[in-house]
Amino acid sequence: MDQVHVFGINWRHLPAAKLEAYTIPPEEQVERLSEMADVLGVSELSYLATCNRVELVCLLRAGQDPRLVRERIYRELVGVEDAVSARKEIRIWGGEGAIEHLFVVASGLDSAQVGEQEIAGQVRRSIERAREAGTLGPELLWIFEQVFKVAKRVQTDSGLKEGRLSLAEIAVDAVRQRLASNQQADEEPPLVALIGVSKMTRRCAESLSCERVRLLVVNRTLERAEELASQCGAVAMDLTSFLAAPPALFALVTATGSPDDVFGEQQLGRLVESCWRDKQPGPLLIDMAIPADVSADAAEGLGVSLIGMDELNEKAARTSRRREAQKAAARTLVDQALDDLRKKVAGRSLSPLIGELYATFSETANRDLDRVLSKRLPDLSDRQRLELEVFAQGLAKRLAHLPALGLRALAAESGLDTVRTFCTASNDPSTRRLHELACGMTPACLGEVES
Repeated sequence: MDQVHVFGINWRHLPAAKLEAYTIPPEEQVERLSEMADVLGVSELSYLATCNRVELVCLLRAGQDPRLVRERIYRELVGVEDAVSARKEIRIWGGEGAIEHLFVVASGLDSAQVGEQEIAGQVRRSIERAREAGTLGPELLWIFEQVFKVAKRVQTDSGLKEGRLSLAEIAVDAVRQRLASNQQADEEPPLVALIGVSKMTRRCAESLSCERVRLLVVNRTLERAEELASQCGAVAMDLTSFLAAPPALFALVTATGSPDDVFGEQQLGRLVESCWRDKQPGPLLIDMAIPADVSADAAEGLGVSLIGMDELNEKAARTSRRREAQKAAARTLVDQALDDLRKKVAGRSLSPLIGELYATFSETANRDLDRVLSKRLPDLSDRQRLELEVFAQGLAKRLAHLPALGLRALAAESGLDTVRTFCTASNDPSTRRLHELACGMTPACLGEVES
């Protein structure tokens, strides 16, 4: 486990343009992963890329220098040889530090928006790609099983799942609240328009496709609108046609890149008139664009409800402030998980030794009992001998239990060197196998974090 290392580049230390240089296109990742594992000389490898980070989780081979691996990673991803830039831009976490880092990342505690839940799914997809590439082995698989357990517990038990941080989800929640207060079961599902094809409108489309609404995707380029509409069961329309003759809308969510108002007084007037003709109230307007797509003055003059970026950001900020307070509780859960992991790793490392310890006690009990029975109690019946043998085996097991517990505690608290010292202190021939196993143990999770 001390050979597990994370090589990471994230939003805190590099601008987005720099992160892009480390990013492998999704369609190339499976093929590149297999090639990179060979080039880096690592036995297991996974690759995670999000808008805020790029991280490679590697299982290094014995004696392999992580600093040299870092230089190779830089060369493979950036395309040039530059040891100085590699050292400045790529951080290394090793051993227990690597495990802790993965716990924190997958739990959303290292994200720009504390507590975000999407990162755990992104980590899971990175594992699936590694599996497909053939670079996911038993060690990384076991580690990520622990990572996902911790991430789930942190999100559930710390309260970080409560409230929205994503502006798109806050916008969708506003639509849901209006649906809950206005929609009748026997009515036709209301129409919600998404203006512009962006990351935020895509996320809104994904969430709203699960609601009882009809979706209309509007974009300056009809082809892009049709592409998103086909993914969420919506209807597509070009922006010019929409502005000229808008249908009656229940809500409108807009996030375009236009430098000017898309919905001024004239355009909003047509929207309101269309709703009135259909005997509907004016639509709920949600503007996620910077600069704004909707004229706030025009919306106020027409009496139309408008939620702009200031309100969306304030809702996100309130959730973020609450989550900062919850972050301490989440951090405690991570620390507890690390303690539990140390015990698990110690148990895995000690399993052969503990098994041999029980066997040694058992063999010693059998040997001494045979000597006593043959010399001092030769006239016992078979039944009596069997009863004594069962008693001796039970006693041996109970006597071995205490040192077994002690060895596990020593390994978890002080590392395997202490266990090795304990087991190699005696020259008794009967404990030679314990001596050999102790000398062959590999320390687990002892790496340091490099900042």
